Amino acid sequence: VVMLWMYERGAFAQEYATTTVITNVTASISNETADYFYLQDSTWNKWITCPASKGCFIHCASGESCRNATISTSSESPSWLHLQCDVDGACERMTVSVANTPDFSLDCVSSYACENATVSVSNAFSTNIRCGYRACTELDLVVASVEDFSIECMSWYACRSSTISVSDAESAIFNVGDGYDAFSDSQIDVNAVDSVTIISAGTDFGLWGTRILSSSESPPTELHLICSNQWSCARLSIETAPTQSANVICSYSGACREADFLFATTSTVNLFCNSDLDIGDDPNSYSVCAGLTLDVSNSTNVNLFVDGSFAFYDGIIYASNTENLAISLGASYAISNSTVYAQNANQVYIDCVAPHSCDSLSVFPPYHREYAFTLLCSPFDASCTNVTITVPSDSATAVVDNYMQLDCPRSNQLGSCDNIAWVCSAESSNSVTSITFNLEEGRYVCSSDECCPWADLGIAQQSEIERRPLMNAVVPTYMSSEDEYYIFFNDGVSFKAVNCMNSTACFIHCTQPYSCQYMLVYAAQTSYLEIVCGAENACQYMHVVQGPIGGEARVECAADGACLSATLRLQDTDTVTVDCGSCHHLTLDASNADTLSLTCNDAFDCQFANVYAESVTTLAQLVSIGSNALYNANVYAANALELDVTCFSDACTFVDIYPPYSTPYDFALNCVGEDACSYVEVYVPNRSVAVDNFMQLICPTESAADCDVGFRCQTDLSETDTTYDADVGMVWCASTTCCPWTEIDSRQAPRNEISTTAILSTTTELSTTTQSSATTTEAVATTTEAVATTISTTAILSTTTELSTTTEAVATTTEAVATTESPATTKTATLDATLSETGVPVSELISTTSVSRAAHSYDNGFLVLYTIVASFNLYLSF
Repeated sequence: VVMLWMYERGAFAQEYATTTVITNVTASISNETADYFYLQDSTWNKWITCPASKGCFIHCASGESCRNATISTSSESPSWLHLQCDVDGACERMTVSVANTPDFSLDCVSSYACENATVSVSNAFSTNIRCGYRACTELDLVVASVEDFSIECMSWYACRSSTISVSDAESAIFNVGDGYDAFSDSQIDVNAVDSVTIISAGTDFGLWGTRILSSSESPPTELHLICSNQWSCARLSIETAPTQSANVICSYSGACREADFLFATTSTVNLFCNSDLDIGDDPNSYSVCAGLTLDVSNSTNVNLFVDGSFAFYDGIIYASNTENLAISLGASYAISNSTVYAQNANQVYIDCVAPHSCDSLSVFPPYHREYAFTLLCSPFDASCTNVTITVPSDSATAVVDNYMQLDCPRSNQLGSCDNIAWVCSAESSNSVTSITFNLEEGRYVCSSDECCPWADLGIAQQSEIERRPLMNAVVPTYMSSEDEYYIFFNDGVSFKAVNCMNSTACFIHCTQPYSCQYMLVYAAQTSYLEIVCGAENACQYMHVVQGPIGGEARVECAADGACLSATLRLQDTDTVTVDCGSCHHLTLDASNADTLSLTCNDAFDCQFANVYAESVTTLAQLVSIGSNALYNANVYAANALELDVTCFSDACTFVDIYPPYSTPYDFALNCVGEDACSYVEVYVPNRSVAVDNFMQLICPTESAADCDVGFRCQTDLSETDTTYDADVGMVWCASTTCCPWTEIDSRQAPRNEISTTAILSTTTELSTTTQSSATTTEAVATTTEAVATTISTTAILSTTTELSTTTEAVATTTEAVATTESPATTKTATLDATLSETGVPVSELISTTSVSRAAHSYDNGFLVLYTIVASFNLYLSF
């Protein structure tokens, strides 16, 4: 393509002297499909009109080439308009007016490129704007009557102090990327927009001090806000109440600090505050939702889930006339020093899961009917200490007996409900009562009858209270009996919540891209949890709140980005198996599990992962196969009974490991292949605490590069690294300081059977199961559709004949699937070729032993259809 460059030499000085001169610019190149305007001169005040019925490309290719320009479309309008300002200051103070143009895009990628610009777009199908470093500061943008609108502010100060109005649109996306103050101190008006998505995932202060508004007559239908970096949404003010749903995720220190969220009259509100407070940090500044104000008055269903120490510290919740308010607290001091105003709510439910999680909480609960307020205290000590509950004592105000139910399990006589106080407020004075545990009666009782919520002064154990941390969980599509639930989804809707309840098994299959992103999963009461993320980004940012306590959990992440930044809280789950095809930035907490198996199959699959295996009672196994599969990850397993880590070629580069160290050979590191353990660092408190020979290091090639391991003793700051000792012909410590072993021969003995075999056996079995699951997903979906059609008229499988027919079909499909070659065969062959130099073919390491799944026999993933009447299973396919 040949473009004519426009030069207006000598006009530069004239334009500075006479800024009222307007230069009418014609196209540089014109053909049947588009007009091209290529502007390189520095003349101000250009006037450009895009023609009708074909495309229009305007390229402002030098500094000030489109400064103060007026750009518009003709009355008939072009088919598309692309305006590109890719030089510093190219489009400062320009005015753009676009109407009746199907596609409009504006690229302001250079410094100050579109500073102080004024842009108006109406009746366009799609409008997309990109802004680089300081490119769109003080932008004035009005967008009306469009289907899809998006703006990206991707660098420092990119859209700072801007004013943006979007109205009558199907979707509006505001993406605040890697930019300090990228969208701070701005104002966003959204009116009559079906879906508003705001993502602040870049560096600090992305939306600091920004206001999001709408008129009361035309609020948006849905609002999704994601704040995933430090102070990314701090002091953000949302002054619009979406009619259907508001979903907010705050997942970094200070991310939503001192924010104001006004969601009054919204049907469903989900607020998720998930970030621990680092030791020594001030909760006022660094707690993820510190000082946040949430107004959900007149809303229908409200869920607040707080999973992080001090995460909702000093916050305020207004829930007047709210139909249902559920607050679930999964960390110590999660809602400390906060206040909940819910006097006129219909139902308030607060679940204090962790120690001190509700410490110093103040609640103004509903009191107009029995059991309008539920407070659940966990078996942990002090989960509900210092809670203050206030109701009026005015004789004209009807405070009914038993307006509250309080669950304090028997183990809580040690103090979890101590110091709860009830205050009956009046103008003249307040009356106060508290509860104490009566050893003779085996329950808490009020200290006096004045202001006691219960007529008989005592609190019976409320065993019938259901712990339900997710009020708006996905519900069954149909039921085949009282105990059998089936749920089938196939959409890309985010922010689902799944409660597996007390099912025997809970299956969550996410088969479409993004189908389970930002999902919350609660599975404490089920016996078996299976999550399969089989599509691109299917489970990114998923958060498993609690896995099966005493049961089994299996997670498969099989596609690109499938489990990106997912959080799997599987504490107290007996058996945890995670197979990663893409788990970047994964958080896996399997503390107190019986066994843990994590496999990272391909390159960079588990990079930057954080794995918590504290107090694993039998064995924690980690195997990294792909190049840099566990790159820059952290493994915390100081109190595990045993930890085995196996690294194939350059798989564990820069991994930090905090292993068990109290018994000889509790920790085994197996380095298989070139650079397998390059720059691995092993941390213990100090050498005097760690027993001699706490670690077994296996180097099949005896190469210092392959086993380049550092040992760090934290408290005394001593350290050493491995080196190759030619005298003994093996890798050894460079010095005795902080060295795990007392002598050369103790490096590998006596634990000769490294657990790689078991790990790879698990991988083989899981891969086989995964293939079967993936192969049969379509068949299950087809069968489900047919079953759902039948059930829509009968609610259950109506006849024994029907059930028999379905079972026969499943058995036939299962037999066919069983003949399919396992992908483990291909993987093994590939690894054999890769590791031929080491003389350790993977095929010799893989055991044929199958991995037990508790008491279940799953037969290639068809348990759900086999046991349609026999047992209680929950199956979810997204």
